[in-house]
Amino acid sequence: MPIDQLGEGAKYYRHDPAEARRLLAAAGHPNGLPASVCFNSYGSTVLVDTMQLVLEQLKAVGIDARLDQKEYAAYQATCRLGKFDSTVFGPLTPFLDPDNFLFGQHYTGAPRNRSHVKDPALHDMLVRQRRTMDVEARRDIINDIQRHLARRP
Repeated sequence: MPIDQLGEGAKYYRHDPAEARRLLAAAGHPNGLPASVCFNSYGSTVLVDTMQLVLEQLKAVGIDARLDQKEYAAYQATCRLGKFDSTVFGPLTPFLDPDNFLFGQHYTGAPRNRSHVKDPALHDMLVRQRRTMDVEARRDIINDIQRHLARRP
């Protein structure tokens, strides 16, 4: 879904380092904060370069992120299952249906729900989109899910 269709949550997806620093200060971290990023390159130099860019962008807003790079098996046993200190960065399989990503990443108790999301309203929408056979009605529910996710802090 294009950012301009996310409604009020669109503001969280704009590149605005000054606003990010303000929000960080408002959250009680006026001098920034340390963080760790659980990471595996999967042997890709593109992912390593991308991770370096992410670390630079985090530093620009006051987050002093340390890279916690793990070998593949350790990454799968920890980070991929939501066992990490601050955040995780890694590739996701290209999905052919929105449900493949949305349900796995956000359904309460799903193994890929690394952020441990527990949101009853979201839970209901995820189940409804799975049960809806009408393509247009399902698209509307999926768009509502994306707007709902965009509003979450």
